[in-house]
Amino acid sequence: MILLSKNGDYLLKNLLEQFETNEVVLSEDEIIEGYEKIKRDVFALPDVEMIIEPWQISQQNEDFIYLTFDYGIKNQGEVRIHKSQFLTQDDGNYKLQLKYSDFFFLAAYRTSK
Repeated sequence: MILLSKNGDYLLKNLLEQFETNEVVLSEDEIIEGYEKIKRDVFALPDVEMIIEPWQISQQNEDFIYLTFDYGIKNQGEVRIHKSQFLTQDDGNYKLQLKYSDFFFLAAYRTSK
């Protein structure tokens, strides 16, 4: 028999005795409903938020904002992100909200710096 404590607090018989004295506060349905609500609220939140200033935008149209990135040595690329992922701020900046599962295609091109 494996003991989790030296004084036997976690023996099966001791746990069962403790469970019998516990008061039921929430029903199983209430627990499931609460869990589902928390799960919806947490998954609705973005994993990453960042502020994009107007000077960082290479172009935009009615549906998309295009951002240019430098990567590697002498390489640039442009990413097109749908405006639904941005919140317009009062100061003219955009708040970009991303989930870790979001992905974008990078249109890469080489520059001569």
